[in-house]
Amino acid sequence: MARHVDLVAIVFSGNRTAGSAESRTVGRVRRLVRGLAGFPFRQVWFGLQEAYRDEFGGPSDVDTIRVPEVNDPEVARIVERIRPDLVLVSGTNCLADP
Repeated sequence: MARHVDLVAIVFSGNRTAGSAESRTVGRVRRLVRGLAGFPFRQVWFGLQEAYRDEFGGPSDVDTIRVPEVNDPEVARIVERIRPDLVLVSGTNCLADP
């Protein structure tokens, strides 16, 4: 894809959300189960990232933004400011409406 489009920004999300002790415990258990079940996928994903870095050297010349979680209002502001043709999201299936 890097041969066909310009990478203009990367947003890293800590994926931290507030919640009760019970919901945090349930979340931890879910992450553990997903982590174990998704281990083969994670191996492939990290292998793809490594291959990209090896071939393209990594995206050192783009804005890098860190936010507490993917639905942080700052993410919507960044997308509105940059107005990219395409937004890729990896690692979540829980996107909120802006």
